[in-house]
Amino acid sequence: MNFQLNWTRIKYNYNFFNDLIAIYRIRRIIEDPTSGVVHLHSTKAGLLGRLAAINLKKKVVYHIHGLAFGQGQPAIRSTIVWVLEYLL
Repeated sequence: MNFQLNWTRIKYNYNFFNDLIAIYRIRRIIEDPTSGVVHLHSTKAGLLGRLAAINLKKKVVYHIHGLAFGQGQPAIRSTIVWVLEYLL
């Protein structure tokens, strides 16, 4: 079985401009016709990667390793992330 692993760095903090750049970079990677599966980890990578994969007809596998909403998180952040998770 042959496969190629491509990845990009995503900054931890939420910053609209940096996140748009990350979505663009992820999309460039997964637009490649040889890319068959998009495998994502963590809440932020899951959100950005799924946004980048919209309309690309790629299989997306998303593993959550800790929720960015709920107990111990700021209410506004929890609400925004929960809504985005629900929509995607």
